[in-house]
Amino acid sequence: MRPLRRRHSLLAALLLLSACASPPRLQPTATSQPWQASMAWLQNCPSWHLEGKMGVRLEQQAGSLYVDWQDDGQHWDLQASGPLGQGAVHLYGDAGAAVLDRGREGRSQADSPEDLLAQQLRLRAPISALRLWLRGRPEHLPAQARLDREGRLQELDDGVYRIEYQHDPQDARHLPRRIHVQGPQLNMTLVIHRWTLPANCSS
Repeated sequence: MRPLRRRHSLLAALLLLSACASPPRLQPTATSQPWQASMAWLQNCPSWHLEGKMGVRLEQQAGSLYVDWQDDGQHWDLQASGPLGQGAVHLYGDAGAAVLDRGREGRSQADSPEDLLAQQLRLRAPISALRLWLRGRPEHLPAQARLDREGRLQELDDGVYRIEYQHDPQDARHLPRRIHVQGPQLNMTLVIHRWTLPANCSS
């Protein structure tokens, strides 16, 4: 994948992943049909790009950053910028390896982004799960899903993390505009300013 513009910050950390999980099971009802249809077409649309802002409280570390993330379903490329003071950060990779590029401080590589961030930034967080959560899929099963009156996903709860969703009422694709995650030593909010999908990808 072509590298994105180089940006600054730390928690390039809190995004990414390459994991597989099944959607939470719901009893088929008229209310759940829009969400099930949304998840179905997203399965066939692995490529996407998002821009947004993230606020994170992790153990005794807290801050915010701007994120720019491209993903084609196999390779991901994430850059971040913000006031967290860790220098230039570019995180990218695939299911087999993760690379952290910190500009003048050099590059580091590990088998997974979790290992890489733990080694280089002493940061432990369920970053792999975020890629699933963005697409309305839990990291652990069984999971409970709660929908709003329009049949959009409002909350996922897998017994470890609770993920709350807000949507743009004008967006028929049911893509989230705001995600709030609560779990062990983690409180995170991601506000998505822009989703970009391929022209041939439609709901």
